[in-house]
This record gives sequence, C-alpha cells and structure tokens, in this order.
Amino acid sequence: MDATSGKVIASLPIGEHVDAAAFDPGKQRVYCSNGDGTVTVIQKSGKDSFKVLENIVTQKGARTMH
Repeated sequence: MDATSGKVIASLPIGEHVDAAAFDPGKQRVYCSNGDGTVTVIQKSGKDSFKVLENIVTQKGARTMH
C-alpha cells in the first residue's frame, strides 16, 4: 500500500494471520511472520513491483519477529 495515497500497489500470497512485517532497505525485502507457522520473504524489484521469494516454515502460532 502506498503510505501517502492509501492506494493498494500489490497483493501477494502470504501466510495467514500476519503477526508482524518488517522492511530491510539494504536488501529491498519485506519479511512477514505469520501465525500459520510461516515467514514470507518478499523482494521489491521496482517502484511498484514485488514478488514472493519463499515461505519459510516455522512453528504454528510462534511469534517470530519483534
């Protein structure tokens, strides 16, 4: 989502029950920890272009980010 306009830029398939999300500006990656037992890694590849790199299996219900 564009933080200024509120416009949805992209919608990607990630895990369910997102607990947290973080952006790494150096790698241009978004990390989403999900209550379904996954961490989704998303790569930014252009101004409005994103793709899911992988869904890493963790433990269901685990809080994997702070």
